[in-house]
Amino acid sequence: MVVCPTIAGRASALAPAERLEEAQGLALAIGLVVEDAISLTLRKVHPNTLFGSGQVDDIRVRCDMADAELVVIDGALSPVQQRNLE
Repeated sequence: MVVCPTIAGRASALAPAERLEEAQGLALAIGLVVEDAISLTLRKVHPNTLFGSGQVDDIRVRCDMADAELVVIDGALSPVQQRNLE
């Protein structure tokens, strides 16, 4: 699964849909099978997971439904965020 977070108020060179398409292409280029992809808008960055609790639940449910074994996040995570999401 590919997740492309967009933080409200932060400018990006690409539109969210273009970023998501690029992230999917990069995942495919390294041999991953992309079962699902989602672009999420974040009103604020949550220090413990990056995403809000509802968004984390949504990602989990979508992973379960798609039998996804790996989540690729198009953005930098702190070590704490990565551990908490795992």
